[in-house]
Amino acid sequence: KNLGKHVSNLKEMAACSRSMARGDFSGQYDRLSSEDELGEALNLLKVSLMGSMKESEERQREEEIQTWSAQGLAKFSTLFREAEDNLDELTSRLMKELVYYTEADAGTLFISRDEPGEAGPFLEDSGTYAFDRHKEIRRTFKFGEGLVGRAALEKELIYVSDLPPDYIKIRSGLGEDKPSSILLVPVLLDQQVLGVLELASLGEIPSHQIDFIRLLADALATTLAKVKANLQNRRLFEQSKKQAEELASQETVYREKMLQLEKAQEQSMAREESLRKEIDKLRKGSG
Repeated sequence: KNLGKHVSNLKEMAACSRSMARGDFSGQYDRLSSEDELGEALNLLKVSLMGSMKESEERQREEEIQTWSAQGLAKFSTLFREAEDNLDELTSRLMKELVYYTEADAGTLFISRDEPGEAGPFLEDSGTYAFDRHKEIRRTFKFGEGLVGRAALEKELIYVSDLPPDYIKIRSGLGEDKPSSILLVPVLLDQQVLGVLELASLGEIPSHQIDFIRLLADALATTLAKVKANLQNRRLFEQSKKQAEELASQETVYREKMLQLEKAQEQSMAREESLRKEIDKLRKGSG
């Protein structure tokens, strides 16, 4: 009887060992007694292997996240270089690719503008993907107005997972849905607000994606500053060119007027000379 019990116990230990070798730790081995050192060692081995596997899975997950983030930054850096000469192309491509890459459901990039005659800087929708924005929905926000304006004013990331039911809708092939979470990330360069990134999702936005978008916003800030500088230089060049053309046109008109004046003077002098000769003839005739 004892031998049979021992053989059965060895079979249980062997089955448990084979399960652990396959990575299955759901099996349970019950020691024969408190003196069953081999059984205790097997259970300790199981606990140790479970801990090692968990650590390995966590490391693998962290490596996958780091790889995903690095590949994403490289991908968008290429996009920034390709579209840095065209603001509209940059913003539309950015939001489409960002929504796809993060598996979000909608996104918008608001660009900071400070136009003459305005009360102050404001944020204008420059690139939108999958948002159902009707004509009556505001596409611009003052600093401090709404969640978008608040993110710009406070210069801080905002993540909300309990949106009001009337916040906004997401357009998809299945119809219109309301997002359950939204992320707003200010685009800052030297504490100057250049824009605000807005992402919405029908589910939660993972923390590693939030960290990635924060890094992406830093890279985007440099690109936006370069794009704005290029646009400003282009406007100044066009303005200078226009002024130069106007000056050239004015110079042409001035030269024409000078030629007309010189011609008029020559004609006047010719008339004077003709009159003088006539006067001389009259004087000689009377003498």
